[in-house]
Amino acid sequence: MRRLVLLATLTLCFSLPALVYSVQPAHATTQQVTFRPGDNHRELLGVILPAAAAILSAQATEPVTPTATLTATAPISPLVTPQASLTLTASVTASQAITAPSPLATPTPVGPTSDALQEGPLAGTIIANRSTATIKFFVEGETYTVAPERSLGLNLPRVTAVLSLYNCDANTPETQAGCFWDPYVVQRDGFYEVVNKAPAGLGVTLVLQAANNPPANQVWVQNRTGQPEAVVFKNEVFELPPSYVQEFSVVEGAPAILYVRHCVILNGQQACEWSPKTLEPGVYYAIEAVETVGGLPGSQILTADLRPVVAQDGQQVAGPQEILCRLQVPVLNVRTGPGLQYQIIAKVRATDDNPGTVLVVGRDTAGEWLAVDQRVAPGGWVTAEPSYILCDGDIGTLPIAEITDGRLAPTPTPVPVATGNNTENNNGTPAAPAAPSESGNGTTEENGQAQTGPTIPEGLAVLVVNNAFQHQMRFTLDQQYRPEEGPSEYDLQPGESMTIVVFPGKIAFTASSPWNGLSGNAELEIDADASQTLWLRFEPDPDGSGRWNLHWQ
Repeated sequence: MRRLVLLATLTLCFSLPALVYSVQPAHATTQQVTFRPGDNHRELLGVILPAAAAILSAQATEPVTPTATLTATAPISPLVTPQASLTLTASVTASQAITAPSPLATPTPVGPTSDALQEGPLAGTIIANRSTATIKFFVEGETYTVAPERSLGLNLPRVTAVLSLYNCDANTPETQAGCFWDPYVVQRDGFYEVVNKAPAGLGVTLVLQAANNPPANQVWVQNRTGQPEAVVFKNEVFELPPSYVQEFSVVEGAPAILYVRHCVILNGQQACEWSPKTLEPGVYYAIEAVETVGGLPGSQILTADLRPVVAQDGQQVAGPQEILCRLQVPVLNVRTGPGLQYQIIAKVRATDDNPGTVLVVGRDTAGEWLAVDQRVAPGGWVTAEPSYILCDGDIGTLPIAEITDGRLAPTPTPVPVATGNNTENNNGTPAAPAAPSESGNGTTEENGQAQTGPTIPEGLAVLVVNNAFQHQMRFTLDQQYRPEEGPSEYDLQPGESMTIVVFPGKIAFTASSPWNGLSGNAELEIDADASQTLWLRFEPDPDGSGRWNLHWQ
């Protein structure tokens, strides 16, 4: 460590968190500002030294001679690349008391640069590399490498798994004496750390252990947001790379304050401020990103929240309960609330090679809809219907979730093209037509006259969708099946019909009705330059269960 001492008669004013400095003459007390490896010391000194020189020049009657003293100490372990740690001690007097930070501006990075190891928020079974060595381990058929002071989240398919850790630096040949693969049993959604147990200066001996609480005079904070996160502690801005663990020194037994971002977005404009969070000594925290819908239309609130992950007694604090569900359909809609009346905000897709999964964290009171993890879609809900998803656990154990978005879906206007001759009942409700018989040439026999089918674009196909149910139906067809962009949902009144141009091949669709919350999904295959008519309806299941099933022909 090198220490640069600058003695001058000056005032140093901090304007956090933009890190803007001003200097003015004053008789000073001493304040120490410490910068860690990776800090831009040249830029800082480029501001302070010219200002100090200007003061000395202006105060010729009070000459002050700046001196500098360099003291070499033992090097510290670097966070990313070996650099010297520089501590700047300046004679300063603040022009005013430093209080809570001003509204958040883009801070100047003062920490190590992220190596982009962890993509997205850190979640699942978390392996934190708390050593200065590069680690590698093998689990569930995959080998992972994690840089020093970085972490990785694993989505384990089973409750327990065997993780084999290479006990030497990942760059050390496996033929070297004393290096071997060491097996450990890890739990799904557990929190683990890799530490170096070798005595100081005697190489690397890596072990895996459950994450423990920090000392009573420290607080540890891990950035799990998936992006660099600026925080303020004791009037100093820290830039935490993704998955990085920052250690803060605190007074034993006394809570401390950490400031995190709190932003509001409206009409493309963003305003941010520092939000204070209380830290308890001896506790391990995680910073997690939280997105919620604001009170105004089109507004969004982005917050960095603190959650304890290891308590003062060393026990890990369980996070929100989660259950992994697997798609039974090619595409699953994610809505803003528990019902078909809510807007679709995302889609979860499955393929033959990669079956789709969705993580759920809550349910509605009836257990018919499930709240998804915010990483899927903030405020999102999916149906719990087993024909759509099958969950690994008991969804009845999930907590009742609140509706945090709740935007209602706009009522789409279908474009009726081929509407049949519908008659009305005595009550004015259109009667559901019977499915017509079709001849082999694709024409329909009605009153002895043939009707011409819809025009089919060359190389494409056409679906003619009819509501043959006695209640309103909603037909959902994902954009991937349609060459023309437009709404994915179409509301059809009883007896109403419409045509949709589609790509030829296998097509998956969903039909639902607000009446009793019915829904169902199906697949069909259609050839190029062909048309197919769908007559959709729901019928009671003959097993007497009271369930209604989707039928189409």
